[in-house]
Amino acid sequence: MASEIMNWRSIKGNEKKPIRLIGHSHGGNVAILTANVLEHEGIQVETLVTIATPARELEYYLEYPMGQHPHVYNERDAVQVNGGYEGLLFKAKREFTNAANIKIEVGDEYDPIAAHSAMHSSVEMWKKYITPYLADFYVKP
Repeated sequence: MASEIMNWRSIKGNEKKPIRLIGHSHGGNVAILTANVLEHEGIQVETLVTIATPARELEYYLEYPMGQHPHVYNERDAVQVNGGYEGLLFKAKREFTNAANIKIEVGDEYDPIAAHSAMHSSVEMWKKYITPYLADFYVKP
């Protein structure tokens, strides 16, 4: 993913465009690694949004300060706490140390597995919890 972003960034006109990464579940950890690779190459990631990402900070952590890193989670999400697979059973956390952790309330209609996907597949949840937060920090170029 980082190499594709670097290729895109090298196209004339893209040099100063902001980089914003969004990752759900383990994709959030992949986005963290991608942000680190980009920073090593001198490309700053402006925004990293992680959603229901198992916080496994011994393995997946940001090496550099981030422009903004909102992380959304809910307490019904069993997948996030399991860390993505049984070998990590209950070794992951819900919140990241240096992120703006945003707790989302989901209703009882979501079982512990469905609650994992509820945050990224609902436009209403994006509008209510993520979009207003980003609007507070977004600065037009």
